[in-house]
Amino acid sequence: MNDEDQERISKLLHAKRCALWPHCGCHSTLVHWQNKLTNDYKGWSPEQLQWAETSIFITLSCVANRCPNRKIKTWAMMQLLNPWWDGQKRGEKTNLLRNGGDERQRKQAQP
Repeated sequence: MNDEDQERISKLLHAKRCALWPHCGCHSTLVHWQNKLTNDYKGWSPEQLQWAETSIFITLSCVANRCPNRKIKTWAMMQLLNPWWDGQKRGEKTNLLRNGGDERQRKQAQP
């Protein structure tokens, strides 16, 4: 990667607003999980749910801070006000694991 490319990437990463929206990873991530959580639930493992929760939280945080679309930015900010995300904000295990969901699933899976 040359210096010019590195400079462009640095500007994108440090900009107050996302210059890539809606062609950015955040938009893709929101659409991905919207579709997955609506249409594709098949008894996911705790690890899969943990990944989903973390991925959605990171995406909401970025959108709430940097999205140029005021409506979407406000929506993300409102989502993050939900107490569900408090553990993520503190860097704790996901809600599923904090609430013992992984242990319940293991017990249910045992014959």
